[in-house]
This record gives sequence, C-alpha cells and structure tokens, in this order.
Amino acid sequence: MQPDEKTIFHEEKIPLFTWFLLTFLFGLGLRVWKLGGLSFTLAEAQAAQNAWMMALGNAAELPGSMSYAGLSAILFRLFEPSSFLARFIPALSGSVLVLVPWFWRDRLGDKTALVLAVGLAIDPILLTFSRQIITPVIVLSALALAATALRYKRPVLAGVFFGAAFLGGYTFWVAAVVGAVYCFVSRKDPAAPLDFSVFRDKAFLIRFLTAFVLSLASISSAFLLSPNGLGGIAGGLVELVKVLGEPYKLELYQPIIIGIAYSLLPLLFAVWEFVSNLQNKQPTKNLPYLIAWGVSVLLSVLLGRLDLGFLAFAAVFAWLGAAEGISRLIEQKTEQQEIVFGVTLFQIVILGYILMVSRRLTGVSVGSQDFRFSALAVFAGVLLMVISTILVTFGWRRQVSTKALQNSLLIMLLVVTLGIGLRSINSGSQSATLSVLAGPILLPNNDVAAAVHEIDRNGMVDKAEITYDLGDLKPDFSWFFRYQDDWESSKSVLQADLVLSTAEQSFSAADEYRGRNVVLYRQIDQPMVKPIRFLETLLGEPLPMTSTSGILWVRLNLFTGAN
Repeated sequence: MQPDEKTIFHEEKIPLFTWFLLTFLFGLGLRVWKLGGLSFTLAEAQAAQNAWMMALGNAAELPGSMSYAGLSAILFRLFEPSSFLARFIPALSGSVLVLVPWFWRDRLGDKTALVLAVGLAIDPILLTFSRQIITPVIVLSALALAATALRYKRPVLAGVFFGAAFLGGYTFWVAAVVGAVYCFVSRKDPAAPLDFSVFRDKAFLIRFLTAFVLSLASISSAFLLSPNGLGGIAGGLVELVKVLGEPYKLELYQPIIIGIAYSLLPLLFAVWEFVSNLQNKQPTKNLPYLIAWGVSVLLSVLLGRLDLGFLAFAAVFAWLGAAEGISRLIEQKTEQQEIVFGVTLFQIVILGYILMVSRRLTGVSVGSQDFRFSALAVFAGVLLMVISTILVTFGWRRQVSTKALQNSLLIMLLVVTLGIGLRSINSGSQSATLSVLAGPILLPNNDVAAAVHEIDRNGMVDKAEITYDLGDLKPDFSWFFRYQDDWESSKSVLQADLVLSTAEQSFSAADEYRGRNVVLYRQIDQPMVKPIRFLETLLGEPLPMTSTSGILWVRLNLFTGAN
C-alpha cells in the first residue's frame, strides 16, 4: 500500500511551502553566486550598455529584449551599473520560475510539483541562461507566470506578465507560434491546463488588455526614464528577422549534443516514465512533453545563429516529463528495502568508477594504448552494472533490481547534474557558457577595471575629467567605461586619456601613454572542436579557446604617484 502524500508531509512536520521556499532560495543562491565575476559576451555588453543609456535617458539604439533593458535601466538608475546588476533581472527571472510549480500542485501532485521545482532550480541549461543577459529565461518565466495567472483568472497579472514576455525578444515570437498551435490543437480538450474561454468575458478581456498595454508602455520606456524606448515595443520581431538573416555560427549538431547531455537526468526518467505508461496502456500521458522537448531542440538547431536559447524550453519540458516518475520512485516502498539499499550502494560505486575512468579518456588521444585501456575499463564497468542487475532480478525480484538501478542512476546523475551546474557558475569556466552562446567574450581579464583602480590609487586627476576612445573597436566596449556618468568618448584619439585598440592599430603618440597588453576577445575555437569535445565538458574538460589581443593605452599624466 502506497503511503498518502499528505500523511508523509505531515509526518515530516515541515510544511510543503517551506520545501518550495528552500528550493527557491537554493536556486536563487546558485544564480547570484559570483554573478558579477563572469565575463561579458559581445551581445551582453551591447545590451547592458543600451540599458545604461536608457537609464540616462539618451539611448540611441534599442535592444531586441526591451524587458531586460527597461527593468535593468530602473536598477541602474537606482544603483550603479555594476556587472552584478546587469545580470540580476535574468537571475531573478530564472529563480521565480522555480516557484511556478507551487501554483500547479493540485494538478501535478504535491510531490511531483516539488520534484519539478528542484529540477528547475538545478538544471544546468536553465542555470546557465539565468546568469546571462542574452537569455530566453525572461520570456520563459513571464509566459509561465502569465499562464499561471490566467489559470487562476487574474486578468491584470496575466496581462502584465504577458506584456513582459512580449517585450522579451525574438524568443517570444517563436514561442507564440508554437503556443498558438498547441492552443488550437487542445481547444476542445477538457484536460487542457488552460481555459481560454475566459476571454469571452468582456470585462476579463478589457482588464487583461489594459494591463497588457500599460505594461508594454511602462517597461519599454523604463517607466518613462527613456520615452523613446516605446519605439522598441516590436523590437523582438525585428530581432527575429535579423537572426534569420544571420549565418550559422554554431555547429548544427551542437544543440542536440548539449540538449541531451545537459538534460540526461530528466530525459532518462522521462523516457523511462513513457515506457512505463506504455505498459500501463497510457501511451499519451507524458508523450506531449517528450514531443515538446524534441520540437524545442529542433528550434534551437534552426535558430542557432547566435545562441541555443530554446534549449531552456527543452529543459523545462524534460523535467515536466520526468517529475512524476522521479517522485513515484522516491515514494516507492518495497518489501526488501535492505537488499535494494545494498544493491543501490554497490551500483553507485560502479557508476562512480565508470565516471572516473571516463575522465581519463579525455586526456589521451584516440587509438593510443592508454585510450584502449581506459575504454576497456569503462566497458567492464558497464558490463558489471548489467550483470549485477540481471543477478538481482533472478535472485530476488524484478522490482528489486529495477528499484536499485533507478536509485543508483538518479543519485549519480543528480551528482553529475549539480557538477555541471556548479562548473558553469565558476567565473573561470568560460567554455561552459560559450557552448550555448556564439560569443565571443570581451576583456576576460578585467584589464580596464584594473587600470582604473591603478589610476584611483596613484593618480591626481578627477575621474569626471577622464575621456576615452575605442580606436578601431566596436562601440559595445563602452560598457567597460561606465564608471562615471561624465565619462564620454573623445572626438580624437590623441585627446583621449584612455585608448583601447587592437594591436594592429598604429598609434603615433605612444610616447605620451603607458600601454598594457590586454585580451580583447576570447571564444571557442570552433574548427578545432569535435562533437565528442562537448561531451567532455560534462567531465569538467575545457574546450579549446582562441584569443585576440589588443592594447590599453593610459595617458602618462594620470600616473603622478601622488594620492
């Protein structure tokens, strides 16, 4: 007899919401930890600079994601435009997504909803995109919140969140097409999660549209800090047209490999749950989630010019398909718990052995003697797993072997998933981030900040008087010169106090400046990356990178030696 969920939570004496709150705080902690230490990509620097200009009320260029720009502009106006605050809105959006299952627990079940929340909190793909400015997470979270508000018949909240999603960039328009197809297919399905008949109520529709329009106007203008932002309301659609016109910068196989490898835990249990449903003559129970995962990966392949944003949607669908099966596995009790525990522990040791030996495969060349020995050791570990499962099946029961195998895979894959997520947080692990973004990253060594600190320590000049010039570089580098509102680009290189340029740019007044070598760009060396290398990142191996150098020139009279 299966124990009742309510009884279990009562016996634990910890309210269900407390578990959700702890999961949310854990997810938030993962997303904000060392958030300001990550290097900016070219697209991120451009978006952050546009938001900063909106905060000052003189934005010349409007970004595709007005939700990010408008909300970040408010933060920049209230505080300083730091790297941390530049990424805070995506981090908060990804964290709020963790709480959404709480509002669907009556449909999902308490335990399933909690498992889903934990999955959304630790998923490496969602974690990576929640710590990036160019991200689909804002759209994903806003759509989830809008659907939740619509389910509870809250037209104002639904309108506000739908407006935020509308302004979230090109991702919204692709998601809207997919969502429209789903709504059309499920329009007569009584089991559909959303009831769109509420829009037949004129009062409901008017309140929804009013909130939607007001949210568009407020967010796009940064709450009137930058009224010209209203012209960017349709920026996401314009961005989509630009993206479709861009050449592919990421390999077509990349989203497939990353989508499977980074979501291996939920995918495995989603497929396992599907097979179980087939045996129980319920083939369509979680099949839509697997189909939605496949469509999201396909969209990432088709739109993979700049990033693999739709993998975030794929990750959510993978966890939706797996959550019920995982929760049932956690709750499941067998009559031979001691045997299950022992076999589980034994198989965890085997899986750990396989994982450690697999790391050796990444450091040796294919075909070498070390590679053959390591591959043979991995094969032996897999064979031992199969044999142990078969022996337990014959010695006791199939239920015991299946339970032990599922337990060991769940625990080991959970450890691997957390490991991948934690490595993506590390500021020094740039390849993990760039594997889902086209890059490149800018000034990864933080040389501009170091130079400014040196001026502060040794110089006499008021920073408000300092001017800079970007030489032959793109204007996106302006984000790194945001330390004072009064800083502005000099009209002449020879008049600037700081000059950032490529190493090839000629500089006739070099004798009046102190120069320091800097890394301008760093990106994945795509021609050197084989498909197997993306799998090696799961084991902590970095991808090969290529760098472009430049020079940061600082006028000598800024270094007087006086404090």
